[in-house]
Amino acid sequence: MNFILIGIPGSGKTTLGKKAADVLGMEFYDTDAAASDRVRPGKKILTVSRFTSELVKAEKIVVKKIAKNAKNAVIATGAETVLFDYNMQALRRIGRFIHIKRDPDRMIREIQKEFTPNPEEPNAHDVRELMVHIYRDEIPEYEELADFTLENDGDEAAGLEKLTNIIRSEQNPEFRQT
Repeated sequence: MNFILIGIPGSGKTTLGKKAADVLGMEFYDTDAAASDRVRPGKKILTVSRFTSELVKAEKIVVKKIAKNAKNAVIATGAETVLFDYNMQALRRIGRFIHIKRDPDRMIREIQKEFTPNPEEPNAHDVRELMVHIYRDEIPEYEELADFTLENDGDEAAGLEKLTNIIRSEQNPEFRQT
């Protein structure tokens, strides 16, 4: 079984996903990183306007490949990946969705540490504007898609424990009883 991590930027999908996969001996995939690497090899894309048509196309290719190959994996998705129906359907067929939620003010502070507007991308805006848009428009969609919701408002160790517990309980029904 595969576990697909969904949520807004900065919620902890990649950080927790990598660590959970390592702890549980599972494969790890990051659709955002793989798609970014297809568009701009070797350069991380971290801007508000990152969902250009070129990146959306790359993400579709990456998701299709991961959906074909992933077995017993944790898959961190780009923020809007599963909001495209073709990606959602491909990933839904291979696993369970875990919505990683986090306090928006905390996420804004963390994203602002990494966020540098790219003058080559004319649609880049303030990260706070992005977060307002995402919370208003996208959180309900993530909640509707989610098989599980993980509140990630504590420290990293607490988030990792919650995630590994969800995965273990799905992999081993006897774990649920303990």
